Amino acid sequence: MIESSKCESCLGSNYDTATSSTYQRVADYPTYRDYGESQFMGYNSTDQVFLDSAKQTGVKDFLWFLATDQRGVPVESDGIMGLCRRYETKNYVTGPLVVEAMKDAVRLCQILAGKLYAAQILTFLSNLG
Repeated sequence: MIESSKCESCLGSNYDTATSSTYQRVADYPTYRDYGESQFMGYNSTDQVFLDSAKQTGVKDFLWFLATDQRGVPVESDGIMGLCRRYETKNYVTGPLVVEAMKDAVRLCQILAGKLYAAQILTFLSNLG
């Protein structure tokens, strides 16, 4: 969940969808989300989420929630970007998680494996000399 720059009840600097050429609204009608004592209205959306400027490590179509109205968050917030663990109860399920999306895209595993092999090769080569 990220607060929109068009959200008048949201405090602080928020996400301006006009600054992204890859932002897409998934639904035509707003939906509602509860996070603890706070309530949000907004849209399911997708955009690119990358950890590096070369756009090699990330997710091309990450599904997330753009809040256009909120109640219950009286301070500035940068949103909730799905970095938590998967959590499910009878009445609650976490939203899309960045880490799971990266895992599904296999990018994170490829990068970690590459770095592990690179470290092993360097160790091997340094032991030769």
